[in-house]
Amino acid sequence: MSELETLDLRNNDLTDEAVIALSKSKKLEGLVSLNLSKNNITDVGAQALARSKNLKKLKKLNLNFNRIGDEGAKAIARSPRLANLESLKLGQNKIGTEGARALNESENLRRSEEHTSELQSRRNLVCRLLLEKKKHNTNLCAHTLPEGRIRSPVA
Repeated sequence: MSELETLDLRNNDLTDEAVIALSKSKKLEGLVSLNLSKNNITDVGAQALARSKNLKKLKKLNLNFNRIGDEGAKAIARSPRLANLESLKLGQNKIGTEGARALNESENLRRSEEHTSELQSRRNLVCRLLLEKKKHNTNLCAHTLPEGRIRSPVA
């Protein structure tokens, strides 16, 4: 069993290949928090994380500022292996209406009663904003703040 509980690899120019290798590592079996923000991760990397047998204990996953689209968001939403997530950050990616809808309707991300309110309220707000902006064909630039608020950056 691995003693590694937190891994912060933000801003390391990681690609899908690195995330695929990482997701296969048995050293991550005890991981509780994974920060992969500000990298070059696409749907392929997100799908590898969603399929990983080694991330079952993960409670916090930060994928902000990557290149994840609808397919990656759908893979995360459908993954029973990520059902323990309490915090999922996907801001500043390329997720559209389909991905937002999959996250919003995910049964896997709703399983635990203990973390439903934080994750659900953040997810619902992001999805509502994204769907509303898509209706008006404008660009959504939103991300989750530590306090759980969503804001659009000042241009």
